[in-house]
Amino acid sequence: TNNREIVDAIPSNENDEDSDSDAIRQAYKYLQPHFPFPLDPWQLSAGASLLASHNVIVCAPTGAGKTVVGEMALRIAIENNTKAIYTTPLKALSNQKFGEMRKIFGVDRVGLSTGDISIRRGADI
Repeated sequence: TNNREIVDAIPSNENDEDSDSDAIRQAYKYLQPHFPFPLDPWQLSAGASLLASHNVIVCAPTGAGKTVVGEMALRIAIENNTKAIYTTPLKALSNQKFGEMRKIFGVDRVGLSTGDISIRRGADI
């Protein structure tokens, strides 16, 4: 199944505007267009929480798509005119993500700060 089927399968509760299903529908409509692949239900749930200004902690195996949730948070921060920090545990991963984020968000919006290098330290991301 694709996410459209997942979202369509969520019962709509017109009497409760704050329902989880409505929040996930909104996350799908707002976030899915930014990704060339279908978002997993747990990613949509995390996105809905981020859109509601809630904190999100993602614990998932390598390759599960944790970075997608980070990208969602960065996108939401930029669209709300706030700065965001994306951290990684390894310098090599920081360098990799720096390159990826520059492609996604633009060269001028992304900076990098490690123990021995600082590039655009005051950037939005």
